[in-house]
Amino acid sequence: MDAQSQVKSLIDSSQNILIAPGQQALDDSLSSALALLFTLRKMGKNANILIEKIPENFQFLANLEPFSSRDFVISIDGSEKEIGEMRYEKNEKGLKIYLALNKGKISEEDVSFLTFSQNPDLIITLGIKSSEDLSSYRAPILNIDNQPLNENFGEINLIETTNSLAEISVNLIKTIEPELISGNIATCLLTGIVCASQNFR
Repeated sequence: MDAQSQVKSLIDSSQNILIAPGQQALDDSLSSALALLFTLRKMGKNANILIEKIPENFQFLANLEPFSSRDFVISIDGSEKEIGEMRYEKNEKGLKIYLALNKGKISEEDVSFLTFSQNPDLIITLGIKSSEDLSSYRAPILNIDNQPLNENFGEINLIETTNSLAEISVNLIKTIEPELISGNIATCLLTGIVCASQNFR
């Protein structure tokens, strides 16, 4: 099985996915990480980015809360459903969430829960040379990088020294599901390519 097929199989079998952008060449790695985040969420995955704060100059790509180990995520499978309205009621006894559906119905099987203090099913790294910063997690790693000194620490390593991280991510998303590259995903990928190529110079 080639690397791209292995990647598709690994992502298909994972539900809770953590994306870790590297701090070196942050513009390329963060743009690519956001593109993968939106792609995975479109696929119905529970995905988040491991970053303390999204820089101000990247807020136009996504208005996201930073990752927190205290986050608790309630995820609802929205395929063949249309959620029209959401409201919640909070009191001293707890919290109730109300969903009004325009189409379809929700069953117990459609609802999943995730706390990111638990280990994710998969970690995707972008532009990270070694896995030292991820030692607290126990999950398979998809290692995406363009640095020649990368330590190949992942279960799968996509190392392409002649391409930007955004270009590698484009090829990866095409392998998973080509029609997903549109809207904010395409904008993130283009931003990464523009930054990495210094406006195509």
